[in-house]
Amino acid sequence: MTMIIGSDGREIKKVPKVADVKALGTVVFVELLSPRETIDTEIELIGGVGSLTNEAYVLNIGPRVPKEHGLEVGQRVFIDGNITFGPDYDGYRFSEDGRKRGTVEYNAIKGVIVEKK
Repeated sequence: MTMIIGSDGREIKKVPKVADVKALGTVVFVELLSPRETIDTEIELIGGVGSLTNEAYVLNIGPRVPKEHGLEVGQRVFIDGNITFGPDYDGYRFSEDGRKRGTVEYNAIKGVIVEKK
């Protein structure tokens, strides 16, 4: 647990670690793949290649995302829109393997990627 300390040095409140993030409204919580993962290489990509791609895994879906869109947790998707990254809490902004996590509006998800088995 983390403590918030006032300017006088006294403990104000204990803040527990983040256990999970629940998407609200029409928001989808996603985990972005790195460029290296999307092209299946161990080569470090430098110059001209951004540190993020437009591919992600769905981690959580807000309750107002229309069911007819067929979005499901675990699907790999294409994103074309703004991603909102939160604070650097353990388990929120970054996964254990270093992938960035954030939220997008469901209409920013433009397609579901079907992976080979």
